[in-house]
Amino acid sequence: MINKHFSQILVKLFFLIFIISCGNNNDAPSKIPDKVLNNQNLPNKKRILYVDSYDETYPWVQGITRGIQGVLNGQQKNWNKNEIKKYDIELKIIHLDSKRNQSPEFIGKAAQNAKNLIDEWKPDVVIASDDNASKYLIVPFFKNSSIPFVFCGINWDASEYGFPFKNVTGMIEVQLIERIIEELKNYGKGKKIGFIKGDSLSSRKEGEQFEKYLNKKINKKFVNNFADWKREYIEIQNEVDILLVGNLDGIPGWDQNA
Repeated sequence: MINKHFSQILVKLFFLIFIISCGNNNDAPSKIPDKVLNNQNLPNKKRILYVDSYDETYPWVQGITRGIQGVLNGQQKNWNKNEIKKYDIELKIIHLDSKRNQSPEFIGKAAQNAKNLIDEWKPDVVIASDDNASKYLIVPFFKNSSIPFVFCGINWDASEYGFPFKNVTGMIEVQLIERIIEELKNYGKGKKIGFIKGDSLSSRKEGEQFEKYLNKKINKKFVNNFADWKREYIEIQNEVDILLVGNLDGIPGWDQNA
């Protein structure tokens, strides 16, 4: 799960880029917002849309959401309040739910719904988390558009989406895989490496990047439910010496007590 400190760093970057993107607007504030206000008549009202690739129960999503809401509610204590200009912000969140529903038809429809919301609501900036939001929403519909996008959670490499565009920037997510393997070699009896995780676009990108950075093939297992995970987990014990276990959240039917 994303920790509190990282959430604060993440959302500060979001809003720094947001304010820079408003730099040509004479009414744009010069500091990070302090509080969400409800007065619809304020002249400095801004709209922020957070497009999440997954669903509201996913721990990573919950962490990012808490971070965004924490900033907008003025809960961060390490900013100089005397230098922060208040202005009205309306936040909307939409979930593509593409981890629990991975069919191209479902994801395509979810992305179209997000596009329709953006076209109708006209947000000042869009925060987009994880690969699917970039692949299915930003690239086909908003490449070099007038709406600024900030992405996060893209695994390892954003070049496959052509980023950065003139209206798109953000941060990628990486693991220190070489250091992890070097540490685990102290406990493993050989050099065969395995990786097991729920099947998704991000998971498969992780596996490919692990092989790239380690410069070797690894035994990759991508599962679609809890029963498959248990079976593959048992089988892979006899196939590898070092096992990387990916995030368990989002695997359908997962039972922590089973």
